[in-house]
Amino acid sequence: MTGKSLLEQRNEYRKYGEDLESKRRNTTFIPADKSSLLDWINSERTTFWCWLFIRGASCSCLGIQIADLDDKDVPYRFFEVNSDPAIHEERLVAVKKYFEVMEKKQGLTEAFKIMREMQNEWFFIEDKIKDMSWLPRNEHTTQWAWKYIRALPEFKNKGLSSWFQPRSMSERHMAIIAVFDEPFIVEYIHQKEAIKYKNYLISNFKAAYNKIKSTAKDKLKTQISVKISRHAKARLDKMVSERGATQQSIIEQLILHGSID
Repeated sequence: MTGKSLLEQRNEYRKYGEDLESKRRNTTFIPADKSSLLDWINSERTTFWCWLFIRGASCSCLGIQIADLDDKDVPYRFFEVNSDPAIHEERLVAVKKYFEVMEKKQGLTEAFKIMREMQNEWFFIEDKIKDMSWLPRNEHTTQWAWKYIRALPEFKNKGLSSWFQPRSMSERHMAIIAVFDEPFIVEYIHQKEAIKYKNYLISNFKAAYNKIKSTAKDKLKTQISVKISRHAKARLDKMVSERGATQQSIIEQLILHGSID
């Protein structure tokens, strides 16, 4: 007669319990800090976008009816959720808590449907909006970039840049990117055209940044004018050609380091 040892039985019970917990986490938003349904919200950029979505989505937009709320009402503003998160971590908690409350009020099926539509929308935007990893995370650049964006006619009196007040450099950097990701609910029907135009604005934004960066570098340089022999000039031209460099870089290298190797 053979049987399972006490240790084997305990391991089986433990695995069974873990499987049940896994299934539960995958089939509910409750509690918010335990559910895995929102694990796809895994970056600062994604979290910021989701927060902007829920804080602007009305009952009508979500296709739901909630007791005591009108079609034009935005559930986020009536739920017991942090309405003014100051940092990424608070924003993530707010998004998760929103879906916990939504499930309690509307049921899992309705809450899951809203989450899935939001998820699909984000994946589309993330795939189509131009990458902005070129934008440095420093005080000087983000100050300039935030001012630049707020002056654009397209955002001056509309969207995130017209009301959001970043409380740190990191928040400012996230907000700059979020401005271009931000979902304007009324524009969803023309989403492809809206994204195409936003990418055009991002291209202009990057060009403006490259221009000020180039100008800043030029301010650190001094113009000189010297005469050199024809032989020296010929030698300089040869070094430029052989190394694919500029006359300026060759001369600076020689002066600063005494050689070009």
